[in-house]
Amino acid sequence: MLSRLEITEKIKESTLAYYLSEEGISAFERENFNLRQSMTRFRNLYQQGDIGLAEYEEQKQFIEQRLKALKPSS
Repeated sequence: MLSRLEITEKIKESTLAYYLSEEGISAFERENFNLRQSMTRFRNLYQQGDIGLAEYEEQKQFIEQRLKALKPSS
């Protein structure tokens, strides 16, 4: 008999994303993926010298805020 069930943070987020979004979990995962890809692109641009530190940090902060806002809250 099951006496205790633990739900991981990832399962909790996925479940909340499904119920809180009209498109469900696919929209949540897609936006999360796109934001992380943007972060990688800006990091690469900065490392290659194509953008300055100020622009990189501004974009990084913007993306991090969007990722935080995207994360479902219980």
